[in-house]
Amino acid sequence: MKYIPLILFLVTGISYGQIDIRGSMGINFISTPSLRDYLNQNYRTDAEYSTFNSAIGFSGEINYYFSESFAAGVELAYIYNSFTHISVLGKRELTYDFIMPSITAYYLVTGTGYNFKFGGGAGIRLSGVEENTSFNSRSYNTSGMGFLLKADGNTLLGGGVFANIGIDLRYDMNGKYNIAPDHEIKLDAVSLGIRLGLTYIFETEED
Repeated sequence: MKYIPLILFLVTGISYGQIDIRGSMGINFISTPSLRDYLNQNYRTDAEYSTFNSAIGFSGEINYYFSESFAAGVELAYIYNSFTHISVLGKRELTYDFIMPSITAYYLVTGTGYNFKFGGGAGIRLSGVEENTSFNSRSYNTSGMGFLLKADGNTLLGGGVFANIGIDLRYDMNGKYNIAPDHEIKLDAVSLGIRLGLTYIFETEED
């Protein structure tokens, strides 16, 4: 504990003095091989589900700029997807969501009215799966960890507000669950995300 004031002093001394806050939404092309096999066996009405399926995604992030070329922060991302099968036996629906907090770090390329961020991160992963049929419902919760690579571009709109476009490449080990004693489904996933949003960048106060 006695070293905390010294660490804060050193960080403050080298800090560039900017913070950015980003909010985005977009689409993720996601591959979950084990879950895909289960869906093709139980939810397919015509052609098989492809290797990659689209899912909606949301994310928010805050970063501190330690210099003109380095920033680090925390991101919270969320992916949601659903699948529905209708037959003479009724309606069957499976939904899943991934909650993905990550610690991130970036290399910055900054110019007048714009910046680019290249980096990545890692963190824990919290996952939920829910199945609903005409007869019953069941849900599963798992946890794991994941990694990501990211590229972001920010273009100034005015007043510290920037238009944001970003690309994410993720590999997530989201855990596994058993739908039967001898039937295990892994939620490991690879995904490519494209998102649009807004970033607000402001200066911190310097003494």
